[in-house]
Amino acid sequence: ALWGSLNSMYKMRSRTKEQQEEDGLFYDAPDEEAAPLPPPRYHYLKRVGAALMLAVMVFACTRRDADEEPPPPPRIATPTLDTNLPHPHEWAPPQKRLVHYIDLTRPPTPHQQMRLISRNKPVTASVRGNLGEASVVTNGLKNDWLKDRWQAAKNMQGAPIPGAHWLLVDLEATCVVERIDVEFESAFARDYTLKGRSKTGAWVSLAVGASAVESRPAKQRILHRLSSNSMAPVDQIKLDIARPGTRWGTSVWELDIFGTCAG
Repeated sequence: ALWGSLNSMYKMRSRTKEQQEEDGLFYDAPDEEAAPLPPPRYHYLKRVGAALMLAVMVFACTRRDADEEPPPPPRIATPTLDTNLPHPHEWAPPQKRLVHYIDLTRPPTPHQQMRLISRNKPVTASVRGNLGEASVVTNGLKNDWLKDRWQAAKNMQGAPIPGAHWLLVDLEATCVVERIDVEFESAFARDYTLKGRSKTGAWVSLAVGASAVESRPAKQRILHRLSSNSMAPVDQIKLDIARPGTRWGTSVWELDIFGTCAG
């Protein structure tokens, strides 16, 4: 048996390639694929040339931007104010007066601030109230929540004192009013009228609360800015409050009056 096995193996090993192809046994393994040839040298030269061209283009663009001069700065017109000229409202005849239209949506300019005519002027009120005296509305202080505002309330809960109330500012001069700023606390009002006392003693309507431009410059502060609709000279300004706008008594931080006074 051993001899037969060895003889069979010898015969199989001794077969020629033609015999193997006839009976389909012991095919040779296919040749391995040939390794790809390296790319030609001009391929690398092409890549290097493209990189150099890109670098030249970037350098040219950068150089062009560096050679350009920066644009000149914009010209800003600086207005000049001639303080030697009389104000157009200084007692000119009514038909020759110039009316200034003030943008009420913006803060007052320094020139308008200089025409504040109510600072530290005496003030009286319809009631004493539960907080500061009426004079605090013209002193310019707004630091102390209890002492620097006037309120028509009867207790610290802010319960309103029944009825209409008023604040009266004595300008101590005859003035033409241009604008009035009423700065309320959260307990504000909208149903009110601003009046001025003329030379004859009659009260002239200057503005009403419904026409105020409202803003909130800070917490618990509501600013009403009103333009005067009369150029009549007056010496007193009265804030007539018909009723409060909230469930509390009306409270005022400041009552600022802007205009031009004689003398």
